[in-house]
Amino acid sequence: MSGVAKALGAAMFAGSCALIIGLGEAMRQVRDRYPAAEERFRRSQEASLQGYAMLTALRDASGAICDFRFDYVNPRGAATARQAPAKLMGRRMLDLAPATRAAGVFATFVQVVEAGEPSDREVRYDSGAVSGWFRNLVVRWATAWPSRSPTSPRTSGSKRT
Repeated sequence: MSGVAKALGAAMFAGSCALIIGLGEAMRQVRDRYPAAEERFRRSQEASLQGYAMLTALRDASGAICDFRFDYVNPRGAATARQAPAKLMGRRMLDLAPATRAAGVFATFVQVVEAGEPSDREVRYDSGAVSGWFRNLVVRWATAWPSRSPTSPRTSGSKRT
């Protein structure tokens, strides 16, 4: 192997190493910033005057949406449901609030996930413990870190007085 070929190979190796190290450093910086960004998000939602929840669409064997799972609920949203946020996390919407189907809330969530179009509507909800008019703002959301389903609705609602 000639001296030129060895020099070229060494330069390519050094460049590749520098690129890998640079990419690794950039990924580390993003990873290190994520917890702070999540903490800012949580603090802003916990101080919010509006109810807010992030849900994931659950699908049956045929691929149809059969329910939604609560991934996050701020204190105001949980108070609207007369629950503590921790009692809602990981639970299914139709198990906790079966009246959402009759009120049209479940169908709205499915439509938002399937069509990708946001919804802003007021609904009358009556389930005994929770009753009244509610404004439901629903959008489909997706995130790159950590990975979550791009077919999950995010809701923000407040009780209408």
